[in-house]
Amino acid sequence: LALQGSTVNYMAERMGLAEPVRGDSFGIDLPDNIKAGLTELDVTEPFLRNGATIREVTLPEHALVLFVKRGERYIVPRGNTRLAVGDVLLLAWDDNPEINEQLKELEITR
Repeated sequence: LALQGSTVNYMAERMGLAEPVRGDSFGIDLPDNIKAGLTELDVTEPFLRNGATIREVTLPEHALVLFVKRGERYIVPRGNTRLAVGDVLLLAWDDNPEINEQLKELEITR
């Protein structure tokens, strides 16, 4: 059952029964029993308006940047990791209405 449960989303997408979930750059899908969210965020010039490091960019209060994809490289970031236009961030957060609202304000979708 564990294998079956972990493949439901993948098979639904392959069969055209569900829309693809953003997350293809990292290939990570959380099991349904984990009450958290994952999304990707493309780094753009406007996103970097407050600075170019993880600690300087505007993110929801309880969001965590798990990885930065730069070209074909995957970087485990720290607060002083410099971002560049074209990077893709993998964000994780507790799944609660407050954070979901902050994501909407930043125009970040799941």
